[in-house]
Order: sequence, then C-alpha cells, then structure tokens
Amino acid sequence: MSLLERLAEPAFAKDHVIRPSARILGFLIAAVSALYCLAVVANLSYLFPLPSDDAITPLQIVMGALLPQLLAAIGGIWMLTGDVRGKRLVLVAIAIGFLYANAEVMQVAGAFTDNWIVVLIAIALNAAVAAFVYYLVVTSQVGADPRKWRRILSAGVLFAVCAAAIGAVWLAGALTPYDVTYALGQPGAQPLPS
Repeated sequence: MSLLERLAEPAFAKDHVIRPSARILGFLIAAVSALYCLAVVANLSYLFPLPSDDAITPLQIVMGALLPQLLAAIGGIWMLTGDVRGKRLVLVAIAIGFLYANAEVMQVAGAFTDNWIVVLIAIALNAAVAAFVYYLVVTSQVGADPRKWRRILSAGVLFAVCAAAIGAVWLAGALTPYDVTYALGQPGAQPLPS
C-alpha cells in the first residue's frame, strides 16, 4: 500500500461518525474548483505583463493557483462519478494548495508591522481549513449510509460547510471595497495605473 493510498484511506475513516456522500462532496469540490479556475484565468489578463519588481512570478501563479484547483476539479468529478481514486487527486490538491497559501501569506505579510503574528494566524487558519477538508474527503463514502441519523448529520455538516463558504465569499466581497478605500485614503497611497 503506497503512502498516498494510506492517506486516502486512513484507519480512523473506516467507520466514523460523519460520513458525507462522496458524490455530493465531489460535486461541491469540482464546482468550487472550476469556478476558482475560471476566476483566475479571467484575472490573468490583469496580471500580465507583471511589473519587473513584482514578487509573484507567472509560474508561481500557474503552479500555485491553477494546478491545485485543476487537480481538485478532476478529483471532484471522479468522486462525483463514484471513482474512489478521485480522493487521491483531491488530497494532492489540498497539499499543493496548502503550500501555495502559506507561501502567499509569507509574501503578503511583509506589508504588516507585526508580520510574524499575521503569518502565524494565517498559517494556523490555513492548516485548520486544509485539515477539515482532508477529514471530509477521507471520511466520505460512495454508497448511502445505512444509519439514518448519520446520513442526517453528514448532510447537516455539508450544508454548514456550504453556508460557511458562501458566507466567506460574501464577507470577502463586502469587505474588499472598504479595504481598498481605506488603503487609498492613507497618506502617500497612490492608485495603481490602469
């Protein structure tokens, strides 16, 4: 048994309390990943050509932002069709995405005065999200659970995850204009040339 197989089917996931449907989870993962890929591709025209002093390279954008999302979308589609191998692709996507998110946090944190605090908090949040998604993926099952209370609990957890994701997107969209207005109102701030 390879390491990836052991990570995809750990011992604790065999008969766990929360057993979400792999098909529904696969659909959610594929949909979110595909939408994110479309958003990144749509924003690539704004990013290129990058200024010479920009810390982010085009390779970093493609490898860090698109590759994990493409792997997750393909793995989610495989999970949706009932292929358990899709879990492995999603787990690889989680690992690559976690590394990219932490690298991004470390680059952005230089703009803050207390950057080590921001880095620690952001890495802890990234680890918590990655661990929770890992937990959901490895405990998911293709067939229906015979226990009705566990099906209801798993459906409730998936509903809560969807509500939290929608809430996070709404909050980010609601806060972004205020952050930009605040940042531009600071002394010495200049808008980016269009």
